[in-house]
Amino acid sequence: MSSQFYIFAILLGLFFNSPLTHAQNKNSSEVTMQQQHASAPNTLLRPINPTYATIPNVSQAIVVEQGQPMYLSGHVPITENGDILQAGLEQQLFLVFQNIEKTLHQANVSTQQLVKLTIYVRNLQPDQLTIIRKVRDQFIHSELPPASSLIGVAQLFHPDVLVEVEAIAVIPSNKNSTF
Repeated sequence: MSSQFYIFAILLGLFFNSPLTHAQNKNSSEVTMQQQHASAPNTLLRPINPTYATIPNVSQAIVVEQGQPMYLSGHVPITENGDILQAGLEQQLFLVFQNIEKTLHQANVSTQQLVKLTIYVRNLQPDQLTIIRKVRDQFIHSELPPASSLIGVAQLFHPDVLVEVEAIAVIPSNKNSTF
């Protein structure tokens, strides 16, 4: 394996094993951490959520207990004919998630194995969050949602593209395992 992989693994380990620090609140300098576990007996993923985390269907962090990571490039609203879908944000985002599903299917996994999403939206407006959640929530594991980031950008690779989504998924080491 390349040295880049080992460096990434070390950095990832340091990130997940480093102590969490938070700004002082009224009662204490510590924030109680709540670890939510999926109901499956053989858990591959473990969400980590501070008690103050209230973002719907988003885990603040996901610990990968076992499995192989799969890194997905930015997916865009490209049709099967190779054309950019000429539509609004909701339709483009739906197609993007369908394209992500197709990529994951090639590795014999589904969107239920997503652990991280980064959604880039051209000229993001606050009122678009409802649309984004509505579409995203049709594809994610609602009991074990991925960590997510939403980033507004001035432009993407083509002027007709309104959204691009990068993702990280986990391929179970044992296909009989559940999340």
